[in-house]
Amino acid sequence: MTITIVDSPSALHTLRTQLASEKIIALDTEFHSENRYFPELMLMQIANLDGDVWIVDPKKINPEPLGAALRNTTIITHGGREDVRILYRELGLTPKRFFDTQIGAGLLGYRFPMGLADLAPLIIEKDVSKGETLTDWSFRPLKTKQIERS
Repeated sequence: MTITIVDSPSALHTLRTQLASEKIIALDTEFHSENRYFPELMLMQIANLDGDVWIVDPKKINPEPLGAALRNTTIITHGGREDVRILYRELGLTPKRFFDTQIGAGLLGYRFPMGLADLAPLIIEKDVSKGETLTDWSFRPLKTKQIERS
């Protein structure tokens, strides 16, 4: 497992190339919506099935080129309603294949809506740290805790 910060054009190009060959990825966004007409994207977190993680910093680079790389990828989110809106607005992406684990869990009879930190131990028997959920994602540089737990 590697964690790669994507905050330069060369890192974005490398990520685009990698994502073009991924069949399934997990995606999460961090955004601020207070006092804004549209939520402002602060961070994108992308992971593949091998456990490699990319943290895309839209404050340093324009993430729009990732839209083309993700067009044929299955995207998995948890509570991803806003993620889909942000993907469309920021990347011009309407996912062809999309799965929301929160909705899937609800259809299987789990409490809805249920946060990922509550659901993960029930399904995969592992805790998922969500300690930085309410952090200020607009602050740069990102803190080590934000990167490790995002």
